Amino acid sequence: MPLRHALAKARFTPVREMAEYVPLLQGETGTIANEARDASRVLAALRESLGLSITGLARAFDVSRPTIYAWMKGETEPRSELWLRLREMEQLASRAQRYSLSRPARLVRRPALDGTSLLERLQAGQEIGEEHLQALADLSRDEETKRAKPRGGAERPAEDVAAEYGRPTG
Repeated sequence: MPLRHALAKARFTPVREMAEYVPLLQGETGTIANEARDASRVLAALRESLGLSITGLARAFDVSRPTIYAWMKGETEPRSELWLRLREMEQLASRAQRYSLSRPARLVRRPALDGTSLLERLQAGQEIGEEHLQALADLSRDEETKRAKPRGGAERPAEDVAAEYGRPTG
C-alpha cells in the first residue's frame, strides 16, 4: 500500500487498529504507536509531578475528560496542534520534579506570585516560569513546617509542664 494511502487511513483509524501500517508510517519521531505511548507517558508525568487530575489535564489541554483517558490508554493521539503544548507540559513536569513539591495536587490550586494558581495559568495557556515553581516550593516548605509543629501553641519544657501538674521531674 502506498504511503499516502496509509497516511489517509491513519487519520481516521485508532492507533491500536493500525498495526499493519506502522512500518509505512515510521519517520524521524518513530511510529504513531510510539507517539501515543509518549503522550501517555507525558500525561502520567504531569499527574505525578504536578498532581493534576484528569479534569485538570482536560482543562489544561482544552479537551474533554474522555479524550485524556483515550490518550492515556494509547487509543488515540493528540491533534497535531496539541503536540507542541504536550511537549511544553513535559518540560514543565521535568522542571517541577526538581523542586520535590509535597502534596502537589493542593499546591497547583493555590495562588502564587501574581495571585493566580499554576492550574489557572495552565488553563490560560500562560508560561510557567521558574519563579512560579520556586514560589510553590516555598509555599510547600512553609506548609510542611506548619504541619510539623505541635498543636496547641508553643512547645514548653517538660519541667514547666510537670510543675503545672504538681509532679516532680527527674
